[in-house]
Amino acid sequence: MNAIKSYRERSGMKQLEVAEKIGISPITMCRYENGIRTPRWIDIAKMCQLFGCSAEELMNRNPIQSPASAGGLETTA
Repeated sequence: MNAIKSYRERSGMKQLEVAEKIGISPITMCRYENGIRTPRWIDIAKMCQLFGCSAEELMNRNPIQSPASAGGLETTA
């Protein structure tokens, strides 16, 4: 699964809201989140702008977690 759902949930938006903002149907948004369909590049770009992330982060199969939520420790150089 990609990180689209994670970024959407962090933004506090529902699937319908994101779908309307980027110009796709709610069912397409659902398919993107569940990995049934790969997003078009234009939709990836719109979601990145909406969520404030890169395409690499958005399409990552393991959503990026903050150290606190992942239970890890921060390291400093």
